[in-house]
Order: sequence, then structure tokens, then C-alpha cells
Amino acid sequence: MDVRWVTAKPHWTVYVTKVGKKSVLESTVGWAVRQIYLDTNDFVEREECFGSPKDLCVAQVPVVHEFGHTLGNIGGVHGGASDEYDERSLFSGDVASIMNRGDELRARHFNHILDELRETLPDTVFSIGRLQ
Repeated sequence: MDVRWVTAKPHWTVYVTKVGKKSVLESTVGWAVRQIYLDTNDFVEREECFGSPKDLCVAQVPVVHEFGHTLGNIGGVHGGASDEYDERSLFSGDVASIMNRGDELRARHFNHILDELRETLPDTVFSIGRLQ
């Protein structure tokens, strides 16, 4: 993916709110209007622990998760892919996933991107050589 700063005709507009080191605002992606809302702490790794006792810990840089939404991982809009931490998700147990609470990419994330590209540009062949 190629992310560039532009001053005209952006694909997306990003709004970042400066907050204190311990503050967290809810980050969102407005798919239809191509807007991303973040706070300054979304660029810093966060760790969450789960279970009883809280023995399963995962880390994530939230801006990367939000970037996943810009690629079409928006529930109900394109194929139902979305936040995997939602208990209704087929992948709610995969807490290490980037679309859940972790930082790991899965083949399903790339397959979803391919589906988006194929829908956008029909009769065009897209493929991913190899995931590592």
C-alpha cells in the first residue's frame, strides 16, 4: 500500500485530534465519505490482556487497524468483513488478528482486498504471490 500526503484531490481525509498520553478517543472510519478520525495515541502501540486471569496479552498500533477499514473491512458494506473483536464475528477468538485486537495479518485480510479490487475493476486479474 502506498500512503502519500497530498494537497489536492485526496482519496481519503484524515482528522487527528491531539490528546493527552493516557487519553483515548474512539477512532472511526467513514467509508462512504472517505474520512478517518484518529487521535494522537492511535500511533502508539497498546497492549490489552484477556482471560481470567488476564494471561493472554496482545499488542496493536490502532492506526493500522483503522487502515484495514479503508481497504474495505467495513461491516455490512462490503462482504461483511469488519471488526473481528465483535462477538458476532466468525474470528472473534483470533485476538492476535489486526482486525481484532492484535497486530497479525491473515490470508483472509488479503483475500478481502483482492475481492474489493475485483469488484472495483471487473475483468482484471489480481493475485498475491506469497504471504510470509
